[in-house]
Amino acid sequence: WSNALFIHVFMIFIGSSVAPSIYNSAQRVKETITPKEVAFLRFLPEIAEEDAIIVSLVDDGHYIEYFSHRKTVADTNFLQIEDAKQRIKDINTLFTTQSKSIATKIMNKYHARYIYISPTAKKLYGINYLSYEDNDCFQLLYVGDVRLYKSTCE
Repeated sequence: WSNALFIHVFMIFIGSSVAPSIYNSAQRVKETITPKEVAFLRFLPEIAEEDAIIVSLVDDGHYIEYFSHRKTVADTNFLQIEDAKQRIKDINTLFTTQSKSIATKIMNKYHARYIYISPTAKKLYGINYLSYEDNDCFQLLYVGDVRLYKSTCE
């Protein structure tokens, strides 16, 4: 009798603890960086200067810094950043604005020269490209799973 009770409690534990953990882990893996993104970020130093600053989603920032050794406007480590909320607001504006002049001001504010659009950013903002892309001030340098733009206007 006590063996049956133990097995019953154990099965409830497995069903209520382990199964949701496995499901959540699988979901997080789907939301993480893809092998194609890693390959591009490892190639990024061939495109972007060593002192280049890149605008990306906050969640993509640490991937860029780790794989390409390039600085970003923001990543998930906000401990030493005084204006973190403003940076997030500016990044959101950069991905959603229709205005080339607003985008240029934001890029210049952070001395950024590149905009990295990951598959996650495409999905989050419902975009495939920047609406102000023009090859004048924002040159498209790379198209694939990710997009990379270079800002050339001051």
